[in-house]
Amino acid sequence: MANYNLTSQQIKDTYQQLVQVSGSALVDGTGSLISGLDYVPTSTYNAFTSSYKIDSASFDSRIDSKLETSTFLAYTSSNSSSIANLQTQIDALEAGSGSADWDLISGKPAGLVSSSAQLADDISGSFTSTSASIASGIATNKANISTQTSRVDSLVSATSSYAVKSSNNSFSGTQTFDNIAVNGTASIAYLQQVTGSAKVIGDAYIILNADTPTQRYAGVKVYDSGSSPISTGSFQWDSVNNDWFYEYEKDATDYAVALFGPEFATKGTPSYPTTNTIQKGTGGHHLADTNITDDGTSVTISSHFTASMDLRVDGQIYSPTFAGSVASSTSSIDFDNGNFATLSLTAGTFLASPSNLKSGATYTIIISSG
Repeated sequence: MANYNLTSQQIKDTYQQLVQVSGSALVDGTGSLISGLDYVPTSTYNAFTSSYKIDSASFDSRIDSKLETSTFLAYTSSNSSSIANLQTQIDALEAGSGSADWDLISGKPAGLVSSSAQLADDISGSFTSTSASIASGIATNKANISTQTSRVDSLVSATSSYAVKSSNNSFSGTQTFDNIAVNGTASIAYLQQVTGSAKVIGDAYIILNADTPTQRYAGVKVYDSGSSPISTGSFQWDSVNNDWFYEYEKDATDYAVALFGPEFATKGTPSYPTTNTIQKGTGGHHLADTNITDDGTSVTISSHFTASMDLRVDGQIYSPTFAGSVASSTSSIDFDNGNFATLSLTAGTFLASPSNLKSGATYTIIISSG
């Protein structure tokens, strides 16, 4: 038996008999948690515990005597009915049918409107009639929205058939327009007029664009839509040589530079070819006057005339200042072929009177010794 009198005992022999309090736990002298305490019953302890012992039957009897009073029974019966009613309404709300008793809902904010009837009682009659008008207007708007929605759906399904404002549009196939007004720029790959009627462009200039050297040529092309294959003739500007030229596209070698009249230096003060004056080339795209004129009766050359080949004249040549020679073996002179002659005379040859002389003409006779 352990000696619980620790007087004159060493700690190493008694530490297990110590009980210490650590917070809410009991530990022994080694710091180990004490899981249970044993006690030695005594007569005094048993008498104390016996006086406070209550068996279950006695406790139930005491509880019943308190709960079975008329006041408590009436109270619990009333609350049981209310709880059952509230549970029924909650079950109906959870099932999606029925309604809760407004009076049974607690914690409601003040001034809430619980029904349309209450709303009608709380506001003026004029507003009630107005609300009916608003309801009619809402119904009308719903019908209009439904109609517009149908139209939008139809438009969306036919977007390829309609042009969209403020957006880029691309069309394929043949498109027919009554009038087209272009406020910016228009790019047309190929414009075909099948009726052949004239078109009037109400502007001062038609501006075409060349971009040297990437786009050297620009001009006007004529498409012969009646030919097969379609042939074209064009009048184009050569931005490198600064010339206008003609092109016939069916012939790869049919080109020609356009020639213009005399050059002038001031816009609005043009120069023209001199009347009845034959024009000549200048080595560029301009023409200039020559010294040859033609008035419809006579051709006049007002400068020296040089022929590098034979000169054939069908008719007479009359020139009062010209002296020439014509081979002849006869002594008689017939000036029917001209107004000059060369005679080769020998001894005994004589000069006879000439024939076919023209009035006002000068005749030259060159005589050589034969």
